[in-house]
Formats: sequence, C-alpha cells, structure tokens
Amino acid sequence: MRTILFKILIAFLFLIQEVSAQDSVYSKKFSKAYVKLEMGYALGVGGSRYYQEIDNSSNYTTTPVATPFSYGKGFSIGAALGYEVNQNIALELGLSELIGGYNTANNVYYVHNPSGDYLIYQTDKLKANSFRINPSLILSTKLNKIDLYSRLGFIYVIAKGTEDLEENVKYVNGSTAHGLFSWDFTGGKAFGTSQSLGIKTLLRDNVKFFAELTHISMSGTFSAANRTVYVINDVDNLNNLNVYDKQIIYTKSFTTPDPNPNINQPKKLLQKKHNWDSMGINIGLIIYIQKPNINKSVYSR
Repeated sequence: MRTILFKILIAFLFLIQEVSAQDSVYSKKFSKAYVKLEMGYALGVGGSRYYQEIDNSSNYTTTPVATPFSYGKGFSIGAALGYEVNQNIALELGLSELIGGYNTANNVYYVHNPSGDYLIYQTDKLKANSFRINPSLILSTKLNKIDLYSRLGFIYVIAKGTEDLEENVKYVNGSTAHGLFSWDFTGGKAFGTSQSLGIKTLLRDNVKFFAELTHISMSGTFSAANRTVYVINDVDNLNNLNVYDKQIIYTKSFTTPDPNPNINQPKKLLQKKHNWDSMGINIGLIIYIQKPNINKSVYSR
C-alpha cells in the first residue's frame, strides 16, 4: 500500500500546475487560512492476532486461525486548522477522536484434566479510544471544477483500551460454568504516518466539500492495565483479588519475577507493540476564514 501511494504521489507532482489568480477563494474577501471539519470510518488492516479453535472432541486437534486485529478501527470525528501557501501547497494541523470499534475473536479450547475434561468457549473483544494529533502537508492540483490532492503526515496518538472476555465452560459430566472478565488499558501511545488521496470541490465562495481515502500505518503500546470485572457464575469476585491479580505494569525490561511475588504490588509484564493500522474514508467541509472588513475611509483624514 505504501508503494502504491508513493507512485501515485509522484504522478501527482507532475500534474501540479501554476498558481491561478482566478480562484474565488483567493479573493480579497477571504484569507488563505481555513478550518476543516470532518468525520469518517476506518477498518483495521495490517497485523493480526492468532487465536486457537479446536475440535469438540478429545483428540486435541488444534487449528490456529489468524484473526485481523487493529486498534485503528472505528468511527472518527475531527477538526483542523490549515493554511494554503498557494493553490498547490497547504499545511494542516489536525485533531481528532477515534471511537474504537471492537475486534472480536471466538476461541474453543478442549482441556484434559484428571478430575474431568471440559470445553472452554471464549468470546474476546478488544478496542481502544484514541485522541490523535496529525500535522500534514497537502499537495493539490486543479482538474476542471474539482481539486485532486494528496496528504502526507505524521500522527501521534494517546489512547485508552478495553478488553471484555466471556467464557462458557462445559464439563464432560454435564455441569457448566460462566465467567465475565474485563480489563482497562491506560497510558496508550502510538506513532506513525498517514497518507491520503482525495477530491474537493467548491460549494460556495468560502466553503469546499472534500472526500478522501486515508491509510494510517502505526503501532503503539500501553503502560498499564487494571482488571475491572471478575464475575464467575454471576458472583462478583473482584474485591476478593489481590493487587497482583488486578493490576499490571508493562515495562520494556524486568527481572524474571520471583515464584512467590509480592501480592500487594502490580504484576510486571513485558511491554509489547500493538497494531494501529487502518484504511478508511473521511468526508467533511473546508471553511475559509473571512478577512476583517475594514473601511479605509474611517481612517482617512
């Protein structure tokens, strides 16, 4: 995808034309500064997590299944401040909020136990809400009444995540059990690049409509996790857990934990990177800021 976008960008550069003084946006009435309002939806792409689905039998047959996974999935709303250097080049600083969509996986485990075999059916759902900062460079060219443009930028994310896990256990003797378990992930940070291709068209003198296809390539980490739900057979057992079982601190390195850890301190685990890649569509309005209306005759003598 990056290679394709790069080739399109190179072709785009050959299309860029000379600045035209005829565009009404560049009239004396409006400045080159603008405000952009946008909304969109993105699908998670890129990396994946591997989940296990195994047969409903005692032969322990295991089939690994790759399930697409990305914290970049979801609905977004945002705004940006921009400045057009000329008709072909603009600079933007965008802020947006991603309302994360769930990544869902269904797992089945057959467990052999001396006291009785059993099956575990799991539904695991993860998502993250992200605040995004996106400075970018826009290169555009005019084609009749439509502007074609390419956007290249960096993107920085501050995020919080959640995981909701439901388990249904079936024992060979016919008995069952049910569990609900949830975690909140905090201190999420991610960094990457964004590339967009889009079109924009003039609606009125100072308003343009735009639509764009955006690809974000990004990965990130969380710094801590806190267990928020621990229910077994409709009984809330969260308050019965110690700190070690309820809290996790993710670190870049740590000494192998003691076989008898301090139960009054959070568990330490190695920090790992998560996929935030996405591909989505954004639409919105670009509103050019009106210049102050100064009557020169008031100041003349």
